[in-house]
Amino acid sequence: MDSGAKTKGDDMTTTVKTGDIFSSSWGYDQTNVVFYQVVDLTPSGKSARVCRVAQDVVEEGDGWEMVAPLIDEFTSAPFTKRIGDAGGTPCLRICSFEYAFPWSGQPKHQTGPYAGH
Repeated sequence: MDSGAKTKGDDMTTTVKTGDIFSSSWGYDQTNVVFYQVVDLTPSGKSARVCRVAQDVVEEGDGWEMVAPLIDEFTSAPFTKRIGDAGGTPCLRICSFEYAFPWSGQPKHQTGPYAGH
């Protein structure tokens, strides 16, 4: 298992390592937050093996909630995504409408379950 890798962007080098948490925020008429954990890197270091992780609601209000990842509580099998460079920040293109970026460590805002989520 590789513990870290460097990928070159146009004008910078980013480091992604096993255990890193990425988050995405997407939706139409609602905001969905998804967390991913890096579980391994490919030998070249250009792609990450990630799993989706469960989330915990740490605060909620009328139609919204703040969520944080439950580290090591995987809700998907590992899958591979290429590590990209978004203006100096590593990113993972999950699908055509979802990009994941390094999680800040702070809870993230999403639409609550009774307000369209």
